Amino acid sequence: MLSVLTGVLGVGLILTLAGFALVRLTGRLRVGVGVAWRYGLANVSRRGAGSVVQIVAFGLGLMVLLLLAVVRGDLLNDWRRSCRRCTQQLSHQTFARTSAMRCTHS
Repeated sequence: MLSVLTGVLGVGLILTLAGFALVRLTGRLRVGVGVAWRYGLANVSRRGAGSVVQIVAFGLGLMVLLLLAVVRGDLLNDWRRSCRRCTQQLSHQTFARTSAMRCTHS
């Protein structure tokens, strides 16, 4: 659990640094683009902290989706195994109850 938390924090830190670098880069790119792009890039560089938060949130969301795609098979196999155990235990308990009921009613 600690390694997952460390990984998430590490990715968050990397995304934060990359976000700040991208926001600074957008401020320099405004010169050679059209009017609409200039307004958009100016807005990104003007609201730098908000843009970085959006980059980090988007990156962490993608990381979680990719992590789930990678461990999906293991999660499903563990779930199926636990369902089999629960089903077997329930069927044994039900059999024991119905057997006990038959013995008391006879």
